[in-house]
Amino acid sequence: MLSNRVSRSMGLLFISALVMAVESIALAVGCVLASRTIHSGLLRRIMHAPMSFFDTTPLGRIMNRFAKDMDVIDTNMPMFIRSWLFSVAPMVSNIIIVVYTLPIIAAFAVPLVFLYYGVQVHVHVPSICHSLSTQQILLD
Repeated sequence: MLSNRVSRSMGLLFISALVMAVESIALAVGCVLASRTIHSGLLRRIMHAPMSFFDTTPLGRIMNRFAKDMDVIDTNMPMFIRSWLFSVAPMVSNIIIVVYTLPIIAAFAVPLVFLYYGVQVHVHVPSICHSLSTQQILLD
């Protein structure tokens, strides 16, 4: 009895460690690919810029722009993706547990997913914020 519990616990710990390792590797590879893609896009646009751009823009400003964009991608993006994963992973695991426990809930959940997606696509949050700020100005 005890060995069965220990083996289950060890299995869950192993799966957890494996998922964390895969997540870290995927995050690192994804960030490197994103950095490479953005850098090559920036470089391609700079190389195809007209000569008048280089006449009016100092070289230091171009270099600082490259450095700042790459710094933001290399330092902030992994943190944002990791926080997004930490907020999405529990939600997905809860959905999987609920659907596994009560499969009939999937019949209601699938249409709700499409409904939420449709609302997200058609309702633009900044437009709502703008209308709220406009209402606040009008009320004052």
